[in-house]
Amino acid sequence: MGNETRIKNDFGSKGWSMIIFCMLMYYNFAAWTADGINIFTQGYAKAYGWDPSVLLGLGRDVIQINFKNPADLGYEADKIGTNTCGTIVCANCISENKLNAVMTHFVREVEGGVELRSRFWIGYQIDENKNPVKVLPEGVTIPELAPKSLINHCAKEFAHLAKILPSLFEEEKLNF
Repeated sequence: MGNETRIKNDFGSKGWSMIIFCMLMYYNFAAWTADGINIFTQGYAKAYGWDPSVLLGLGRDVIQINFKNPADLGYEADKIGTNTCGTIVCANCISENKLNAVMTHFVREVEGGVELRSRFWIGYQIDENKNPVKVLPEGVTIPELAPKSLINHCAKEFAHLAKILPSLFEEEKLNF
C-alpha cells in the first residue's frame, strides 16, 4: 500500500495548449476550404485586397469543359458498359490560367457501389485529329499545388454528386 505509483492523467498546460491549438487550426482549415462556410476567406480577401484562391490554398479557376467521345482519346468503345468499365467521361479542360488538361473519369460497378478513377494529363489537349498535343509552353512547370488541388476537387465534386444525382435521376430519367 505504501509503494503505490500514482499516474498523472491530465495533459498539463502545454498539452492542453496543443490540443486547443490543433482544434482551432482544424476549425480554420475547415472554414477556409469548405465551400459552404468560406465566408472567412472572402472577408479576409476583401479586407486586405487578396485573391481568395490564394487563401484557400486550393486554387479556383474558371474552366471550360469540352466533353469528348472516349474513342477520340483512343479508348475502345466496345468495353464501355461492361464489367471492366461502366462508363467513361472524357474532356479537354481549358482553364482561365492557361493550365489546360485532358480529363478522364472511369466509373465501374463494384460490390457495394461504384469505383471512380480519374486521370488528368496536365499541359495537354486532344486536337481535332484526335492526337494529344502538348500545350504547356517550354520552360513552364506545372505548379505543385495543381495535382493536389485536382485530388481535392474530385473528392468534393463526387461527394456533392453522390448527394444530388440519385434524386436528379429519379426526376429526369424519362426526359432524355
